[in-house]
Amino acid sequence: MAVECLTEEEPRAVNVLASKTRLHRLVQRAEVSEVKRHGKRIVTDAFVLLYLYNDSDDPYYAIHIRKKFGSSVERNRAKRVFRASLQQLKEKIQGVNLIIIPRRGGKGLRTPQMLRHLEKVLTEVSIPKKK
Repeated sequence: MAVECLTEEEPRAVNVLASKTRLHRLVQRAEVSEVKRHGKRIVTDAFVLLYLYNDSDDPYYAIHIRKKFGSSVERNRAKRVFRASLQQLKEKIQGVNLIIIPRRGGKGLRTPQMLRHLEKVLTEVSIPKKK
């Protein structure tokens, strides 16, 4: 039995559909405080959404979740679901800082359901910036 070794590295497939918009985390305490103080608040049964428009074209987000929400497994799953939903919506939320606070009502929602819910809320408050 002969084992073939690859001597040349195969080029990685380039994602042709890759977007130029990148989703950034909101990590600066001053920016988070500014969104909390001056941003607008939308409360649903699944989450609380705080948003404030920024000067750049990139969307920034933060997910704040407390231990009261559930176990660490439930909290991490909720964060993954929100991150995946925001990743799919990043073209529509350009130029905005978002803080999402998950609530117990959205505990069992999966990514497609959360995506529809987030999209509905964002279009109701006309988050897609009108240029």
